[in-house]
Order: sequence, then C-alpha cells, then structure tokens
Amino acid sequence: MLLAVYMDPAISSDALVMAAVDLLNRHAEVFDAVRVLRLVPESWSIQLLGPFLSGAMRESMHSKRMTQIALGLARSENLIHKYEKLKCKGGPVLLSEKKGCQLCHNTFSEPEFVCYPNGIPVHTHCAAKRNRESPSKRHFTNASNHT
Repeated sequence: MLLAVYMDPAISSDALVMAAVDLLNRHAEVFDAVRVLRLVPESWSIQLLGPFLSGAMRESMHSKRMTQIALGLARSENLIHKYEKLKCKGGPVLLSEKKGCQLCHNTFSEPEFVCYPNGIPVHTHCAAKRNRESPSKRHFTNASNHT
C-alpha cells in the first residue's frame, strides 16, 4: 500500500508526510478508515485529516444506505413473489370420497391430488399422463408427403 510507504518511520520526511496527507484527503473513499487511523501517528491533528475523515464517513454512510436500499428492494420483491404465490394458490379445495377425478372419473381413494388453476382436482397420475400427452409435446408427422 502506497500509504504505508509514505508513512514508514525509517524513511520519514516532511515531503512524504505531506504526500500521505494529500493522498488520504484526495482519495478517502478508497481507504479503510480503521486501518488508516491505526497507521497515523497520534501527533497528527484532526484538522490535518479533516477531509479524509469526512470523506471516509461519507463513503461509509453511502455504502450503508445502498445496502439498506438493496435489502429493501429484495424484501419488496420477496413480498411480490409471496403475493403471486398466494394468488395462484386460491382458496381451499374440498375433497371427498364422492368427488371424482375430472380426467378419469374415478373417485379419490388417496389424499394425493393435483388441482388445476381453474380449481378442478385430478389424480396425480392422471395429471402426469395428460402432461406427457399434451399437444405441445407431441411430435406430429406429416401424414401426406406434401411439403
């Protein structure tokens, strides 16, 4: 880190100290304020590092606010998805032994079933079979040899 070179006590000079202060004050957003404050000698005044400290605080607050905004957006998106899920679920589906599957017309003997978006309950195996046989998945062959 360039700042560590400027602040090396073995090669300390007024020119390097001023270069370090200038570097900090001009590019406060790049540096970790805690690490910088550990490097800075106690003899330096607050006025000397004033621009650095205000820039570091500004960057810290900006980062915190951006994180809060991202978190708020994620929460709102999660709420939208929960609402959509609830909207798709609809109301309760009452199932009895007398009620039959709309595809095979057999009664429900097991508690497992699938409910279509229009509220019609069907057996899971009937829904799977219908899904396998759906027209969008069929491969049609051209009956006539006309192109």
